[in-house]
Amino acid sequence: MKNFSKKLLLGGAALSLICYTYFSGNCLSCAEIEGTVDNSKTLSAESVVVKTNLTKESASTILIESRSEQALISQSTNQKIRNLPKEKQYSDDWCIADIELNERDFAYAKTQVNDWNILQGESRAKSPYSSYVEESGYPNNSLIVSYEELPLAELRELAVKGDKWAMVAYVQNPFADNKTTDEIAKELLIQGASYYALEHLVLSSISAAKTSYRKGGADKETLEHIVEAVKYVYWGAENYNLGGVGPFVSNISREPLKSNLPMEILLPTLENEIKISYQELASWVQREREERGLDVPDVPKAVKNEYAKNIAIRKQISSNEIEFLSGLNITNDNSFGNTSCVNEYLAHLNKHSN
Repeated sequence: MKNFSKKLLLGGAALSLICYTYFSGNCLSCAEIEGTVDNSKTLSAESVVVKTNLTKESASTILIESRSEQALISQSTNQKIRNLPKEKQYSDDWCIADIELNERDFAYAKTQVNDWNILQGESRAKSPYSSYVEESGYPNNSLIVSYEELPLAELRELAVKGDKWAMVAYVQNPFADNKTTDEIAKELLIQGASYYALEHLVLSSISAAKTSYRKGGADKETLEHIVEAVKYVYWGAENYNLGGVGPFVSNISREPLKSNLPMEILLPTLENEIKISYQELASWVQREREERGLDVPDVPKAVKNEYAKNIAIRKQISSNEIEFLSGLNITNDNSFGNTSCVNEYLAHLNKHSN
């Protein structure tokens, strides 16, 4: 992975700009480009049997290595964004906060995004599998640091009782019981603190798909796990939460899934199943919230525009995988499509990569 990081650091200005502009917000894995550089090749539906399985520890390692590489790229980047006039107010029509808004309104927009991130439970645990020690690699860790120091049994007890930040810490703990983690992750969807819950649920579904494929090929059980993973990805996106997208993309663009279960072939055939499963999940979450009197705040404009920026960056570094997702008719709003702000940010990225 160190060699790969060096290659990325010496890469083109486009990638540097993408990582630089994005890292001020939520985390995407620039390292995921490793699994997508060869996506122009057509993948075969026939493939060899999967010989490896994704354990919880290896899944954590993939995510942590990806995050560490992204942080390294961001810190080493000297690419400068063109100095554009920053005159717009928050109430104006704008897309890219850091190059359009005046200083005061840009600060307000950042506050809106940060508050939303906390609402979504974006407090990253310090994984024991990470050698990365910079505090900037663990946004909002202060919210769960005291929980990380607890014995696992005590942390589990607090999480089961509904302590939000105990739950967020527990679903990120690689030593946590899988069944309990699944239950807590689904509870976090209801409460709205779903970022790492989605990460866990997608990884769990992908891991189950790999295990099932190793035993019986692309049978009904394997495809059901793929459907599960995609429904969580879509649910998150519909709620302006990309917590499930990174782990999904990083796995389908890597072997053994890349060749053995090619998504450009599978996903169109599973569209109806994914749509039904997504609708059941969305209805269940909404019903649970209504019964409990839980109310998730409306999404601020700054968050919607930040989401558009993140989608644009994702389209740059994982274009094929996002195309697979955007080609599905799962929801009324194509969460992975090109809105005006997505197009504007793509144009900005393309312009500054030349």
